[in-house]
Amino acid sequence: MKIEDYELLLKLNEIGTIRGTAKVILVSQPAVTQRLKYMEDYFGEQIFIRTSKELLPTPSGEIILNYAKEIVDNEKKLKKLN
Repeated sequence: MKIEDYELLLKLNEIGTIRGTAKVILVSQPAVTQRLKYMEDYFGEQIFIRTSKELLPTPSGEIILNYAKEIVDNEKKLKKLN
C-alpha cells in the first residue's frame, strides 16, 4: 500500500463520511469508495461499518487505523530528518 492510502484511511476516520472525504481531498466519491474497497481487500477485513450517516470503524478497523497513524507519523519523522 502507498502512504496516500494510509492518509486516506485517517481522513475517512476524521471526517466520517465517504462523500465529505471526497470533497475535502478533491477526488470523486466513487474513487474514494474504490480505494477503500481495495484497502479492505488488501487487509482482508472490513475497516468501516457504513451507515446512512457515517463511517464507524470496526474492531479490526481500529487496529488498522492505529497502524496507519504509525505509518504516516513515521513517514513525517523520516522526512524531517532530510
